[in-house]
Amino acid sequence: MSKDFFRFDKEYSREEWTKYLGDNFKYEYGSIPNQNSIIEKYIDCLDDSNNKAIVWLGNLNVDEDIGVYEIRIKNTKTGSRVKISKICTDIIKSGNKNSFGKGIFFILYSNENEKAYRISYVKYDKKVNENFEVKKDFSDPKRFTYLLVE
Repeated sequence: MSKDFFRFDKEYSREEWTKYLGDNFKYEYGSIPNQNSIIEKYIDCLDDSNNKAIVWLGNLNVDEDIGVYEIRIKNTKTGSRVKISKICTDIIKSGNKNSFGKGIFFILYSNENEKAYRISYVKYDKKVNENFEVKKDFSDPKRFTYLLVE
């Protein structure tokens, strides 16, 4: 599949997405800090079969790194956007073992014979306040979330 022509109406495929992200994407694959506690907290929403509920795929290097994550949820259509937002927020707050750069891109999908999946982009930045404390500043994960393949 050409990276110039990507079909958003097809079910999620990690291989196709990594091809589509192109030469600027550095595929690495790994886990996140506090992953087990996040999974335990949201086990009613996350699908942790095969221990793959949350996977860091790597970074998209455009101007600054954008972390790319897969999150396997139980149902992409009926999954609460609020709960999905909280999962994304907890991943952001878990630390930056895998640097976030200027944003985070989440791919939320289900293995329950669903073709639908969600993508969500979160603008992320670190700011230093007047007390020289570093504060994580990010957009609401619900703001740029889209359901694909209805």
